[in-house]
Amino acid sequence: MDLDIANFVIAMYGAIVATASAVAAVILGMIELRRGKPQLKVRISTLQSFDSKTERISKRYVSVGVANVGTRPITITSQGFITRQGNHLVIPECLPPAFVLEDGQSKDILYPVAIFADESFFKDVAAVWVADGTGKPWKTRITRRHKKIILEMVREERLAGNKNPAST
Repeated sequence: MDLDIANFVIAMYGAIVATASAVAAVILGMIELRRGKPQLKVRISTLQSFDSKTERISKRYVSVGVANVGTRPITITSQGFITRQGNHLVIPECLPPAFVLEDGQSKDILYPVAIFADESFFKDVAAVWVADGTGKPWKTRITRRHKKIILEMVREERLAGNKNPAST
């Protein structure tokens, strides 16, 4: 009788340990597969450059930041904006050549505020996108707060008389 109980306890222990090991192996395998996938973070912000000689803001930009948060290098081939209707827009004057982001690297792509002078165009823009070398788009939404800030910068640009700061 004691031998049956001991065998039962050993069998149960073995079943529990084997099941836990199998579950842990599957979870760790999934984590490892995810880790190897390319991962980008895209963000939008605004920048202003200050001219110390005139003590005024000289140029205003919309910055699209791209950060590689994965563990593999990623080539960025194009970027642009997405309208509410889903159309992808590229602004050729602001399109830098393709570049590679190593793991942990980031880069800002600058768009002069003057290109958004047509407020009706910018009000229709809903998101920013970048595409990697495989053609996969990575997106981020443009929040109401950012739209409001960018439109205010466009108005300030007009009032300051800097119709086209991209050409200076």
